[in-house]
Amino acid sequence: MNKLIKEITLHSRALPESIQQEVLDFIKFKENRLEMESKGCAEVSLLSEASLSEWNNDEEDEAWKNFQ
Repeated sequence: MNKLIKEITLHSRALPESIQQEVLDFIKFKENRLEMESKGCAEVSLLSEASLSEWNNDEEDEAWKNFQ
């Protein structure tokens, strides 16, 4: 076990069981969030590309040229 895992284990052992459950729930929440972000990141990127493609034209370039 690495040092951080040992420290987390040491501190969590001293907590009441109800708080240990909250810690476990938080860890699971973070795991799920990381998983969703890793899956969703590509989807968001593709959706953004599709929606922004409408703005990739000469008319939009002309309208925004003074703001560059």
